[in-house]
Amino acid sequence: MVTIIIILHNHCHIKWFRYDCFELSDLPQLRIPQLLNNNGGLLCMWIPNNETINKAVHRTLEHWGMVPLATWHWLKICRSEQPVFSFRPDHKLPFETLLIACRRQDLPTFTKKKRIPDHYCIIGIPNANHSRKPPIAPILKDFGLIGSGKTLELYARYLLPETTSIGYEPLKFQDEYYYAQ
Repeated sequence: MVTIIIILHNHCHIKWFRYDCFELSDLPQLRIPQLLNNNGGLLCMWIPNNETINKAVHRTLEHWGMVPLATWHWLKICRSEQPVFSFRPDHKLPFETLLIACRRQDLPTFTKKKRIPDHYCIIGIPNANHSRKPPIAPILKDFGLIGSGKTLELYARYLLPETTSIGYEPLKFQDEYYYAQ
């Protein structure tokens, strides 16, 4: 089984720096269905809290012949165990969404054999470095959703074990500066 993780970003201009990212219109051109094998591969997409991106993702899933299986959330908390932001729709929200999907023809594999909890919540303290998501492969393994198959992460920010990470920044945090001596 192949698992593909895509990290979408809300925008490419952050207050103090700019980083390269893809154009949303390029998303349907990715050959995701061809990369998933015939053994019931999963697609996991981190989606920012942006209605335009959310709608584009769902249109793209349809274009790829894929169906959503579950929506998970990562609630970001402080060390005090309070959300990093308040739950105000006019403000940055304290959570991010992970959409889990499969190819339409693989749907019976996931609905009969594997139970994917919907609206599952991951709670954790975010990394101080911008846009680093929690590694989800271990959680997917705990639920029996993936085995020891291949994992591909697109638009990756860092390297993970047993994962092919593709992006502009996966090597950035490998500098010894980021490790305790």
